[in-house]
Amino acid sequence: MISFETMELLKSYWGDRVEAMACYCEVKYIDRSSKWACYIFGLNPDDDDEIACIIDGFDVEVCNWSLKELQRLYNGDGDYVIEDKEFRRVRASELFKRLSERKGR
Repeated sequence: MISFETMELLKSYWGDRVEAMACYCEVKYIDRSSKWACYIFGLNPDDDDEIACIIDGFDVEVCNWSLKELQRLYNGDGDYVIEDKEFRRVRASELFKRLSERKGR
């Protein structure tokens, strides 16, 4: 579960900063059995369920998604995705660039 402080920080990014990816990815969810990851860099202050995130899976994509749906997501082994407690914040635009380059995009 994302802390109240982190949720408030993510809400403060919403709007122009999220649109320009000029903010930080504060939370990372991972699937322990694959390389799939979701990096959250924004939370809609009017809807605590809407997040802006970078998904690193088969491809790298930026999208708006449901936090509740993300937290209910599970893999083929039946394991839920978990928050990566070792993740250290990184600027969203830099992370997207780095992940895209790694995938050869």
